[in-house]
Amino acid sequence: MSTMTRYISLLRGLLTVVAALLVVSGCARKARIVEEKPVLLEARLYETLWVEPEIIVSDTLITLIRSERIDSVRIDPSAVDINRPAAIELRVGEPVCNVSIGLLDSRLRLVHPLLLRKLSAGFYRFTVNVDRLREPSLPPGTYFVKADYCGRAEMTLFSVP
Repeated sequence: MSTMTRYISLLRGLLTVVAALLVVSGCARKARIVEEKPVLLEARLYETLWVEPEIIVSDTLITLIRSERIDSVRIDPSAVDINRPAAIELRVGEPVCNVSIGLLDSRLRLVHPLLLRKLSAGFYRFTVNVDRLREPSLPPGTYFVKADYCGRAEMTLFSVP
């Protein structure tokens, strides 16, 4: 056997031993179970600020505002309004997008279409005047405002007393 053949054979044997050790012992650290601490979401502690908003649609039933930019500010938890209006916020990232917003009942059936429109890129807030909904005989209960836009869907829950 030549010297070169011995070195190759020895190298193969060494590589086989190293590979076997890596398979048996593993390359990574051993997994440890760590007790997770619960993370409290603070979404209710921030208020959205609409920078230079413009009103797109406004009537007695709905309001749609648009802004190029939004920001947020931390608020005191005691200042959170429990009776927030039925509203949904959208972020349209495409130049133009078809938007369909409807009122759904608790079984997610369409009760009333609210908006069908093409919207340009920007941040939008769609608000429903719940008091106005009660007048035409919408019974008390749980309802949803659902927005379908740019291949996405958003929903928000509200109740009619």
